[in-house]
Amino acid sequence: MKKVQYQCNCEHEINNDQLSALIRLYQPVFAFPALSLYLTLYELGRKHTNLSVEELCGIVQINSETLIQQRQELERFMLVRTFDGDDGVTLIVIKPLTMAQFIKHPMFGRLYALVRGSDAYKQISMECLNGKVKIDGNEITKPFDASRLSVWDEGLETTIDEHQTEVFAPHFDVDRFFSTMSDTVFPLSLRTDSLKRIIAEAGSLYQISYPDMKSILFNATNFSTRTLDEVKLVHAIDKEFRVSKRELPKQVENPYELDPVSFLQFKQNHTYIVDADRRLIESLSKNFEFTNPVINALLEYVLEINKDNLNRAYVEKIASTWKRRNVKTLSDALKEISQPAKNTSSKSTQKSKGTVVHQVPEYSKDDSIDEDVDALRKMLKDKLSKGGAS
Repeated sequence: MKKVQYQCNCEHEINNDQLSALIRLYQPVFAFPALSLYLTLYELGRKHTNLSVEELCGIVQINSETLIQQRQELERFMLVRTFDGDDGVTLIVIKPLTMAQFIKHPMFGRLYALVRGSDAYKQISMECLNGKVKIDGNEITKPFDASRLSVWDEGLETTIDEHQTEVFAPHFDVDRFFSTMSDTVFPLSLRTDSLKRIIAEAGSLYQISYPDMKSILFNATNFSTRTLDEVKLVHAIDKEFRVSKRELPKQVENPYELDPVSFLQFKQNHTYIVDADRRLIESLSKNFEFTNPVINALLEYVLEINKDNLNRAYVEKIASTWKRRNVKTLSDALKEISQPAKNTSSKSTQKSKGTVVHQVPEYSKDDSIDEDVDALRKMLKDKLSKGGAS
């Protein structure tokens, strides 16, 4: 088995605005607390440090599994790119967005509004108003998880529309993309700044290949009239990303498909998720091997029956029962949740029947018992009398 060795590279300096964005915007929407890892990689990357997994875990004070979880979370937010080569894993530390860039971002801004609420989004929006490295290996960076936005609603969309402006485009080389097509294939007049921005952002976020992007672009273009429908293009990209590129099952239609941290934030009115709850979620995933929908159903159930308190021992006691009963799907979990009332009723009935069968008054109706008791009393009285006489 190949020994994993990390090579960290960073070609930028973080300014105060970007540091504020990391702390105030990125951190609240992370499913895993990855800020410390990012800052560590940033510092190590500036010196192009080469170190082992054990050394990196020792610096950040986490285990190897947590390291992978946090690294992949940074990948999803385009803060790190990961390349797996013959000589080890290369991590490219990416410059974070500024406060304004993050809040205006078509995906990250919406996620922040979803997690923290529209009031927090408006407040941040108001505040925002007043080099390359040669890499060998195949990129294995995790793309952004669109299922986190599955409970997006029109109210939050209205909030976004009121504050939305242009955003940035980090990795997808749009100029090189268009250089693969002649003016005859795709007219120069359609290659507007707006179109380039959409293609660059979508290509970077969803890791779309040139052939796939070209196919989607052509489907949104009317070559007869030499016009392009940008709305159709965006919708086509989103549809293709959610189904094919991310290899999700079917398009998410309910909150149970969220990752558990985002689901818990949604259930608790966008409040910050404390470390204890994050560790509980990690335990349910790692130790009990539950899927996200099952974990979400369990969390929701306990919050309802335990007065919004996620006591770990209590949750894991229920989880143990579910594990023994082979709960693997959301349907299985919902069936378990509906069981207690039936079980309680059944046990109560059995206890009631047992009480009727074994009631003491039934024995008191037997006259022979009374006769035996009288005989014993007479015998005892005679012995006491004789004892007193002697």
